[in-house]
Amino acid sequence: MSGTIGGAVTTIGADQGVAGFLLAATVGILAIGFLPSAAQWLILRRQVSWAGWWILVSGASCLLGFSIGFALVRLGLAEVIHLFRPEDFPSAKSWSLAGLIAGALYGGPSGWLLVRLLRPSAPFTGLAASPS
Repeated sequence: MSGTIGGAVTTIGADQGVAGFLLAATVGILAIGFLPSAAQWLILRRQVSWAGWWILVSGASCLLGFSIGFALVRLGLAEVIHLFRPEDFPSAKSWSLAGLIAGALYGGPSGWLLVRLLRPSAPFTGLAASPS
């Protein structure tokens, strides 16, 4: 989508303005964050009763991770610290670093939830803290 209509941000493809950016962002969020979470839920729901939380936490942490990762790399490392130049976007080094940050931010909450859901010793009763 970014190559087709998201050129306002990625400089790849045509610049379709704000509407193109919003459409590309929406389709990207669904394709990267929520569709894989929904597919994983199809399997997880057969094993645990609270599997519906997986779509929410996994999708939201993916969205949050990518948003923060790209913002930190683009704004923080290019505009504030000047480690990258604005011309470095998109590039392998900028995307790799953003992906590293996004993966860490995605893995924390989704990994925590998966451990809680699959823990045989205590039933999962929502996102409230479990007694230790």
